[in-house]
Amino acid sequence: MSEDRARREGREILAFVQSFEFVGIDPDDGLLMGPGVAVPRLLTKVGLSLDEIDIVEMHEAFAGQVACNLRAWKQGWKESAIGSVPEEKLNPLGGSIAVGHPFAATGGRIVVQLANELKRRDARYGLISICGAGATAAAMILERS
Repeated sequence: MSEDRARREGREILAFVQSFEFVGIDPDDGLLMGPGVAVPRLLTKVGLSLDEIDIVEMHEAFAGQVACNLRAWKQGWKESAIGSVPEEKLNPLGGSIAVGHPFAATGGRIVVQLANELKRRDARYGLISICGAGATAAAMILERS
């Protein structure tokens, strides 16, 4: 909801969407490898490094997909390398495999989970990475001020 409406209704603002990035890659390069492109582009666009991100919520289509995209971020793949995610920052409350991957609601679940965890930890930046079937991906940065 808009900031104005939240304030009018007396709702607590958990976080703001700072920016987002959507990509589509050639399916021959891997149907679930879009985060390997979307996240580096997003961080470059907003001028943040992976080290500045407090929590990373990465949708897990399956464990191998996470491992491959983390490696793409670390070593570079179609985009420059952006570094590694410390284990304690990655899906700290459990990812889609553990928590759930509700049909047509995974994005909403991840956004709310991250916003609540940013508040709980009094953290500033959260990164969301979601792969989509058909070689697509979305990345988003949430920020608490």
